Amino acid sequence: MNSTPIRGLEYKYLKELGKIIALTYVCAIPDRNSNNIIWDRIKDEIKLTTFDFAMSFNYEKYHPMRVALLALELNASFLKDTCKENKEGLREGFIEAFNSAKENESKFLTYIKPLRNNALLEIRKLLKQNPEEVFNELMEKSKFMIN
Repeated sequence: MNSTPIRGLEYKYLKELGKIIALTYVCAIPDRNSNNIIWDRIKDEIKLTTFDFAMSFNYEKYHPMRVALLALELNASFLKDTCKENKEGLREGFIEAFNSAKENESKFLTYIKPLRNNALLEIRKLLKQNPEEVFNELMEKSKFMIN
């Protein structure tokens, strides 16, 4: 991935990245970086997707804040100042995805149940959190996002 082709679309890109980071947090998806986040650009739209849920939902091994912070740091180091300049996009995407998981909890959990039963309680606890507070904690811990 190269940041040059997204110039002018940074806010949208960071909004999508915020969604990936929220998904990483809620599902404890390890190792989210530019190698396993796929991006498509169609005109002025950017869509980021992630894959490989094989090691997800193992909250003992992959702490939600740690994996989300790692996903943020790997991408923030790649995008450098673009992240700081478009922090609101990152915030908006993170909160949107987090709230979507909250609103669709029952549908969301039906996909997870076959994977790990012990994950259900952890996810319910995570979804009760305030996404603004989680995002702020993430920003405070990030070495790249400090203002």
